[in-house]
Amino acid sequence: MTCLVLLRFLSFSPEAATVQWIISERDTDEPVPCHVYLWNDQQKPIQVPGLPFWKNHFATHGEFEIELPAGDYTFEIHRGPEYRRIQGAMAVGEEDAMLRQHHRLERLVDLAEEGWISGELHIHRPLRDVPLLIQASDLHVGPVISWWNQQNSWKERQKPEYLWKEFAPKRFSFLMGG
Repeated sequence: MTCLVLLRFLSFSPEAATVQWIISERDTDEPVPCHVYLWNDQQKPIQVPGLPFWKNHFATHGEFEIELPAGDYTFEIHRGPEYRRIQGAMAVGEEDAMLRQHHRLERLVDLAEEGWISGELHIHRPLRDVPLLIQASDLHVGPVISWWNQQNSWKERQKPEYLWKEFAPKRFSFLMGG
């Protein structure tokens, strides 16, 4: 009987909560790709499984869920220099089972509308991650460095049919930069 009571007590006080995130532009509810820096109270960066992570941040299509232990968290959301960064904090309580975060990015300027395009000319990331990374930084073009010095990603596999790839409207990657 004591064991049953203890199990029932534990089931009502979860030690973690699922946090649903949506990041959109200011005037819409549609998710927008961006980079998220999420830290626990010891300033350790949090990773979201399945999303590209680099040192202290991850890229997202603008919508994700993560299970977080009870505690305090801080975050920053970035989407390139044309958007205002968002900084914030949140607390996950032991009584929380589900939390929702919805943040709206504010565009400061739209240089593409003025005839400019943005790009990153030196990308060393896995090809499968590049489309999301380019969109999360609000870039239009990005050559991927796939061969350098004695390294060659294409040595053991077939070269791509097209060198330039459009993966979203007005978003391109060059697959054989070196």
